[in-house]
Formats: sequence, structure tokens, C-alpha cells
Amino acid sequence: MLFRLAVALCALIGVLEAEYDNCAFRFKPYEAVCKEAVKLGGTHLYINHFLISRRTEQNRRTAERPDEAKGDTRSKNVSMAARIDAMVAHMERYREVYEEATRRHGVSPELIAAILMKESSLGTVRLSYNAFSVFNAVLHQPQPKTAREKRRHAMAVSNVAYILNYCETRKLEPQECHLPSSYAGTIGITQFMPQSLQYVEAYGAGKGDRNTQEDAIVSVARYLHEVAGFSKPIDWAKIGDLRAIEAQWYSYAKKYKNASFANDKNRDGKARKCFTCNDASMSEVREAVQKMMHYNHSSHYAIGVLRLAYEAHKGLQKR
Repeated sequence: MLFRLAVALCALIGVLEAEYDNCAFRFKPYEAVCKEAVKLGGTHLYINHFLISRRTEQNRRTAERPDEAKGDTRSKNVSMAARIDAMVAHMERYREVYEEATRRHGVSPELIAAILMKESSLGTVRLSYNAFSVFNAVLHQPQPKTAREKRRHAMAVSNVAYILNYCETRKLEPQECHLPSSYAGTIGITQFMPQSLQYVEAYGAGKGDRNTQEDAIVSVARYLHEVAGFSKPIDWAKIGDLRAIEAQWYSYAKKYKNASFANDKNRDGKARKCFTCNDASMSEVREAVQKMMHYNHSSHYAIGVLRLAYEAHKGLQKR
């Protein structure tokens, strides 16, 4: 309210509009954010006011220790397998929604449920961070030098721009723009990055809401179809015994520090020890993992999600 009143008052005398008519910031990362936000349809007035009023807001834990919060992905995969019954119950409760998501996007219901379990424990995880603070902290880190650091910086620029666009289009004042997130800046039941909000889709009429179960289900299906490339339900008979495959993968990853489940090179072109590349019997699971890595680049993550989906599929068969 205060921002809108200030804008209205200053517009009458032509002061604020003249001052905030470009992307000139002393803090260079904000120039990049501003330019990208403008491309998304944002106004200089809102963008400048937002970044100036919240420029010092940082999450120090994320800025200083970004990797430690991730924990042991393998351990999480193993412990989460004990929650298959909850996944099956969720799929039965929202059966019509899952069926509609599969009809629209051709994605296996159990794969959707596995993502929701992996990302937010079916929406029960408490999000104690602020998405803007998380990415703002990355922007305030030293000048990126490595390829990984540069990717992370570019991702932060893009996500802050999308946050600004999201809040301006909803007429939120800067201090009202609070998107509860994980330590990584992911938001909602789907745990999408802010730049992926474009994939949020409504189950029924109106705009999609990342915080409702029904919309989260169809939104994950849309993302897996449009970004990851899934277009038809998985034939689990062709995938193989994922319990055994997952266990074999962990042994392989422990033996080779540069191991990858499905790729012989990483995103920077460096060679990796590929677990499945030379095994024709693993072609189906390798393709599925490669697609899943569009949601998260970790091999552990991808195989963990597939294992959950596989177990949910078998659980449904027993009902």
C-alpha cells in the first residue's frame, strides 16, 4: 500500500518515474536481473523499488554452505522407500486427478507421485526459507569463476527475475513478496524453481496453484512431459528390477567418484564413468534416468525417483 501511494504521489510531480527508468545499478548482478525481468514484462519502477528495498536480504546459510544442506541423497532414497504406502494412498485419494494428468500429458501416475514424495513428502514438508533470499545470497557471492559457479549465478539471476515478475503481476508490494521455499529456493508442493512457474497448471478452471494437491499433480505431469520428454506411461516390465538396479548403482558410484548412471560426460564435457552406457539390457532404465535428470541433474535423485515410482506401481497392483 505504501509503495502504491508513493508511486501515485511522485508520479504527479514526475520524480520517481524519471529516477527509475532504466537498469543502472552499482551492484552489477542486479543490472542483469533487471534486464531479464523487463524482458518478462516487468516495469523499471517496480523492479528498482523491489531490488533497492530488499537488496541486503540474504540467507547466509545458503550463501556460505550451499552443499552441506543437501545431505546424503542415497540415505534419503533408502529411508523414503518406507513411505510407499503413503504414496499409494495419495494416488488412490486423488485417482481422478492422476488419471486426468496422465490423459493430458502422457506421464505415469506413479512417476508423478514419486516426484511429489521426493520433493515435498506429498506437500507435508515445512518450507522455512524465502526464495528471494536464497537466490539473492547467490548473487552476493564472489565473482563466479568455474563453469559450475557461472551456471549457478546465471540460474540465480533468472530466478530472481521470475520472482519479481510473479510478484508484480500479482500487484504485491516488495515486502509482501514472500515465497516460502526450500534451502535451494524451490517452492510449492511441486518444489519448482521460480523460473519454472510457467509450468504450473490448473486441474480445473482458473490459474494453477502450486500449493494445492490437484494442481501440483497436473503441474508435475506437464513439466515431465514438456521439459523431461515423457510422453507415455512407463512400461515397468521393460525397466527391470529397480530394487536390484538401484543397489548395483550405489556400489558402482562408491567405487568410481566420477560415476554417472546414464551419461558418459557431464555438462561441462568431462568424461564420466557410465554405469549403463555399455549394457544393452539397461537401455530402458538409462533412457528413463536421462529424462528424469531434466528435473534434477543428480543420478542418485533420478534413480531414487524411479525406484519410488516402481514400488508404488507394485503397491497398486497388490490392492
